[in-house]
Parts: sequence; C-alpha cells; structure tokens
Amino acid sequence: MVSVSDETTAVQIPADGPRAVELLLAVLSGDIDTIRRLLTENPQLARAWIVDSKGFRTPLHMVTDWPGYFPRGPQIVRLLIQA
Repeated sequence: MVSVSDETTAVQIPADGPRAVELLLAVLSGDIDTIRRLLTENPQLARAWIVDSKGFRTPLHMVTDWPGYFPRGPQIVRLLIQA
C-alpha cells in the first residue's frame, strides 16, 4: 500500500516492495548513487514509512539499524536529511 495525501503525510511502502528493497540494499552496501537516484525520483521516500507486520521504520532507521554502521552511513544520513 502506498498512501499520500499531502507533503506532511508520510508515504507508506510495503517492506517487501521493490522501492523498499532497493533502498535497503543501497543502504546496506553504501550505494550513494542509487539512494540519490531514488530520492530524485521520489523525494518523499526520505520520510517514508517502510511497513511490515511488525510495524514501520524509516530510511533513517535503516541506516542506523543493527549492527550500527554501514558503509557511507553518515553521507547517506545527510542525503536523507537534505531530501
């Protein structure tokens, strides 16, 4: 399910959806170019709720998730905040 009503409402993306999976893989590998492309295509992705049966997490949660550091993590956080 993807729901958008205005600029203040978070987009909800299924955790197993293609955008969420691509974003997660880019975060895990530190692929800044892919993250930049995804954010250019859809700036609301920066504050999206990635939803599964356990609840939700945001892209910032992904970057800071266990084990606590991923390649280029600080740069990815800056991209997300700027978006």
